[in-house]
Amino acid sequence: MSEHSTVIITGGGSGIGLASAERLLTDWPEVKVVSADLKVGGFAELAKKFPGRALFLESVITTAPGAAEVVEKTLAWAGDISGLVCCAGSNTNH
Repeated sequence: MSEHSTVIITGGGSGIGLASAERLLTDWPEVKVVSADLKVGGFAELAKKFPGRALFLESVITTAPGAAEVVEKTLAWAGDISGLVCCAGSNTNH
């Protein structure tokens, strides 16, 4: 991961997406992470722990307009996008 990188994580509010966000923010101090998800979930704690480096965007990433909005808002916030981690999904086995 290079300096000043920005990574979008779909499904960053829980599960593998949240774990990926935490790992990126912890191990690479110059990296910014955007969580694109329906609910903020556990990402809220990461945003508090890493101010200015973690942004939550409530979005429906499964639609073209939703995905475009995430890209536009990420570029406005960070200026670049260097990576994408796709972890959005649903678990109905509750």
